[in-house]
Amino acid sequence: MGNSVNFLEIAKYCKDEFEQKCAKASHMSGYSLLYVAVFEDGQMRISKTPHILSGADKCYLIHNWSQLAVSCWYDTYDVQSINEFGEVGEGVFDDEYSFSISPASFNVSPRVYLRRNGEPLYSAALWESGISSDAVLTKELNYIWSLYKKCKNECHSMFESQLLCKLAQKEQSIKSLEEKLETATAKELYLQSEVSAYRTLLGDIKSALEK
Repeated sequence: MGNSVNFLEIAKYCKDEFEQKCAKASHMSGYSLLYVAVFEDGQMRISKTPHILSGADKCYLIHNWSQLAVSCWYDTYDVQSINEFGEVGEGVFDDEYSFSISPASFNVSPRVYLRRNGEPLYSAALWESGISSDAVLTKELNYIWSLYKKCKNECHSMFESQLLCKLAQKEQSIKSLEEKLETATAKELYLQSEVSAYRTLLGDIKSALEK
């Protein structure tokens, strides 16, 4: 059974605040909101509409807008969490783990981070060729949520969390390289050598985790 807190009402209040702020500021434009709901069974669901918040145990609001810096507009994010008591905070998973999203800057993609006690464990860029930023963010949030649950269940120390997330980062890098290999032509041999090097490192990290 979901929590009795009215997430829809609180989310509307938070959304209205950001919309009004963007409407009044000449350096902010194109506001949008992504709703993230976490349920009693540990499942995370993400939507552009707030209907998924009904029956949730906790939720997150990912505010997004374009911010003017000098003469360029950059994607900017703000993450809010609403817990089971109706308290609004930042992107907190629990007392130790949280996530955040850094803004874009010149030729630099915004990035989503998984953190433990404020220290970054894992990060991913939100720019991907041919895919909308919302779609990339949805994919990465689901991955970070699964990584968080794994860290929570298996990692007692910060070192264990760092090692596990380093392994996850390398696995993601290998996956990306393997996708490039499918269409690689002139760069094929170079990419294969990179994948081989990553796999060697991956084996070393896995061995360390098993000790």
